[in-house]
Amino acid sequence: MGADAQAAAREMVERIRMVGVDRILYGSDAATPGNMQPRAARAAFRALPLTEAELRRIAANVAPYLD
Repeated sequence: MGADAQAAAREMVERIRMVGVDRILYGSDAATPGNMQPRAARAAFRALPLTEAELRRIAANVAPYLD
């Protein structure tokens, strides 16, 4: 990961923590040209410098209207 990508990842994590991990829903766009494939999108998400607890919490989040 290059320096720009690392800085972007740190900024993304900072924003996630500002909003709160309880309010983040993980999702990936459909596998269409120009979008990352779902497996690659998931790997990119897992590569963010979040703690394992934060990653688990985000993975377990469900939209309130589905609860």
